[in-house]
Amino acid sequence: MKLFGLLLMIFVFLGCESDQTTDLRQIEVYQVLQEATIKQRKDFEYFTKVILKDLHPDSLVSQNNLRIKNMVIQLMADIQLLEKELLTKAGKGTQPDTKLPKRPNETQVTATTLQAKIPALGKALNQYVTLLKKIGKEVPLPDLKTWEGNLYARYFEGTTLIESLVALEQIRNDVWHNANLVSQRTSY
Repeated sequence: MKLFGLLLMIFVFLGCESDQTTDLRQIEVYQVLQEATIKQRKDFEYFTKVILKDLHPDSLVSQNNLRIKNMVIQLMADIQLLEKELLTKAGKGTQPDTKLPKRPNETQVTATTLQAKIPALGKALNQYVTLLKKIGKEVPLPDLKTWEGNLYARYFEGTTLIESLVALEQIRNDVWHNANLVSQRTSY
């Protein structure tokens, strides 16, 4: 792995175009975020299946965790549909070997698609945070990740397709992180 990193640095310093290095970094960040999101989801599933297994399904803690889980599942489905639409329309599909978009630097179709879809996603994210705050009102919660204001202007305006995918993956990771925080804090 160190050899790969060294070769990559040599390649960058010996004349690789700056656009390509940005793409490599963005792709690496995207892949790391995907792994982090999977871990956040697994942590939530472990907690709700193993730690809470002895709680009665009708208990308030069980019901709240189910409400959180159902809302997260819906948000993940919404984000996944948006990603699929972006990859199909803006990315013109994915590369078979990497599963990354064929056109990672596309901006026009990306912007048009996001402008149409992000307002609904922003509304759903804010409803999610409201639910979490309501469930966690009796316990001290650390600051939850929120998505107030114009989500498109804040995260997506002027981004390339790969940058948009990175932002969506970060949102996905933050949604699971918030679920973990609230579920664990309200369960003890």
